[in-house]
Order: sequence, then C-alpha cells, then structure tokens
Amino acid sequence: MRIALISFTQNGGNTCKLTADKLTLMGEMCLAYGMKDASSEMGLIPMEKSLGQWTKDAFKNNDAIVFIGATGIAVRAIAPLLKGKEQDPAVIVIDERGQYVISLLSGHLGGANQLTLVIAEAIEAIPIITTATDINNRFAVDVWAKSQNLSIVNLKAAKRVSADILKGKTVYLYFEGLIEGEIPQGIELVDAVTLKEKIREGETAIVITEKVLDSLKGKDKFVLQLVPRNISVGMGCKKNISYKAVSELFEKAIADTQIRIEAIGSLASIDLKKTEKALVKLGQKLEVPYMTFTGEELMRVQGEFTPSSFVRSITGVENVCERAAVAVDEDSTLLLKKQSLNGVTIAIAKKNITLNFAEKYK
Repeated sequence: MRIALISFTQNGGNTCKLTADKLTLMGEMCLAYGMKDASSEMGLIPMEKSLGQWTKDAFKNNDAIVFIGATGIAVRAIAPLLKGKEQDPAVIVIDERGQYVISLLSGHLGGANQLTLVIAEAIEAIPIITTATDINNRFAVDVWAKSQNLSIVNLKAAKRVSADILKGKTVYLYFEGLIEGEIPQGIELVDAVTLKEKIREGETAIVITEKVLDSLKGKDKFVLQLVPRNISVGMGCKKNISYKAVSELFEKAIADTQIRIEAIGSLASIDLKKTEKALVKLGQKLEVPYMTFTGEELMRVQGEFTPSSFVRSITGVENVCERAAVAVDEDSTLLLKKQSLNGVTIAIAKKNITLNFAEKYK
C-alpha cells in the first residue's frame, strides 16, 4: 500500500514520523512530509508545495493519505478532489499528539477503516470509525467483496444491501461455487430458482458471477452483482500482428462467452511472444498481468487440447492459447476452446474459486 503522510507542527511531525516508521516496518510504502523549517531534522520530507497541490498529487499517486492535524484542514484540502467511493483513496486524520485516529474517507472500498485500526494499534491511539455496519458489527458487503477480490458492478445496490441488513431484513445470496465459513446474519444462500422468485418479488439480492447478466437490467438498484476475477485469457498470434486483429478476436470471444471484463485476471501466451507488442498492449489496456510460459511449461499442463501441426512446427507446442489459458492456474478449466481469426488465436479458462466468510458477524 502506498501511503502519503503530512504534518503541520512539531508535535504533529513527531506523530507523523512515528506513524510512518511503524507502517514501514509492516511493509507499507510511506512518504512522510513536514513543514519546511523543521522537517529535515525530524526525518521528514520538507513540504515544498502548497497544501492544495500536495493533496492533489497525493490523491493521484497513493492508496491512502494521512493528515496529522485538525480534521478541518483535511476536509478543506480533499474537498475539491472527491470523485466517488470507488475512486477516492483512503483518507485518515490523526491529531498531532497521536491520541485519536479517525477514518475520514473511503472507509470500506478504500480500506480507511482497516488502516485506522492498524495505525491506532501501532501508535497506541483510539480508533474512530463511524460507518454504520462497523459500529453495529454487521456484514459490510463492500469490505467483504474487496477481501475476496470481487468487483462491485453497481454501488447503488451495495448501499441497499447494507441498508437492508441494518434494518434486519434478509438479503439473498447466489453463488454456484464453494463457500467456507459461517454465512453472516441477514444473508441467506439460495439456489437459482429461489433467486429468480426473490428478484421477481423485488427482494434485495447478491449475485456472484463472472457472466454478463442482461436479465438484471432495470433491477440493478436492488440486485448487487459481484464479479470474481477468475478468468484467464490465452492468446497466440503471428509475429508482429496488429493490435486491431488481436482486439477484434478478443472482443468477439468475450461477447460470445458473455464474460464481464472485470472478471479477467490475466492474459497469457508462450514466451516466444513475450515482447509481442499487440499482446503486451492488450494486457496494459485490460490492466492485468501479461504472463508467458516456456514450451516445456505449456506441455506439462494437463488436459485435452486442440492440436495443430503448424503451431507445433513454429513453437514446439501443438496448442498455445488453450494451454496458456489453463497454465495460469492449475485449478482451472477451459470455458472457450481455441478460436481463430486473422492470424490470432484465443482460448478462455475459468478458475474454480472458493469464497470465505472468515469474520464473525452478529
């Protein structure tokens, strides 16, 4: 986690340095700033910018920002930059004497609540968290989704889920995979038939799937879709293929399988294509790792794959895209077998995942 800290007084500087040191020991990446006249001797980075410009830069480049000083200073500094809970970094305020640690912004999705607890324990301060689900010890779907690497499709529905749980209403959950741990109070696991009935009745529901759910159009205010990052895409192509050719087949395959983009966790190929510009660019566009495997590694992948004598003559492997898609994770199976178009091949694999309710809720 990248964390920027800033202080405004000598006492605040001491708290800033202590907090940064504790977080650094925990493996976090911290940059701690202080006022120009005293920062260097305290081991802080001298503040060379206006607070407004510093905050703007910190918002862009960090996962969390910690203000050591008055809450009002932090509020005024961040106010012009706020976009939404799915985009804003975590913002925390600590008083200059380090007595209180306040979760100010992005408590759930940004991780401010959890970081507040970590900092408070580290510097022996009192954590202050005001989000309703936390103070009532109720299930927070956005926090849980983040912990399970699930993307939230519709935040409005997430708010409704939390509101209904706080009201004591039942929220219905559908997931076709394995679930470990005790289902939290207020959540009821249902099958597909029961889910459809509850949706027709206008009940609040959570659907966990990598698929595009066209059937939920118009119902996204009370049906929350969470998307697991469980899809790997394997691709092969001719040398120096155009990005247009690669993206055309990719988009077709995703549409044919009705996979949401959020579900894609990796793009894969053989190491001969490690620097293939079109594939590298696609990985960057998707913001996922572009992984490559040696021919020997691909040949060790277990399963039945579509053979090609031509591909074997070039790469030494009878199939690149299918084997690469499955090679990303041994606990995956082909969802889409080899497809070809204009010198590009693609295959899609799905990893079987297990979700976990480790934390206890009332």
